[in-house]
Amino acid sequence: MEIFIIVLLILVGVILMLAEIFLLPGVTVSAIFSICSFVASLYYSYEFFGTTGFIISLVISFVLLGILFFASIRKKNLSRISLENKIDSKSSENANLYVKLGQAITAKTRLNPMGSVWVDGKILEARSINGYIDAGQEVIVVGFEDSIILVK
Repeated sequence: MEIFIIVLLILVGVILMLAEIFLLPGVTVSAIFSICSFVASLYYSYEFFGTTGFIISLVISFVLLGILFFASIRKKNLSRISLENKIDSKSSENANLYVKLGQAITAKTRLNPMGSVWVDGKILEARSINGYIDAGQEVIVVGFEDSIILVK
């Protein structure tokens, strides 16, 4: 019965540690319970079988955890749980396709200093370079920064 408890605690510790590594990044309840399970298995090994049982249990725990970890990170196994899609989209449209330098446009929202502007029926992101601009005011395009229109 004692061996069954020790083996069960080791297996629970290994499963929780693998879940921590692959499914729940960071120090979570899974890692804490995994460590507690390993410590409990080592305690019971020492209590029931002495130093020899403790060392055997410790070696088995490390070897089993290592084997399962390396088996889990093999290319074939890791590809089942990893993201393989590439994200090619951008957060907003390229503003210089719709507006030219020096063009007068209307602020849709208050530019505080960021906000939105109307450009030919489209709403684009803009930033004021010299303070706040109220909604509805006409602004002049002075530049572009990534996909943001710089206005004054």
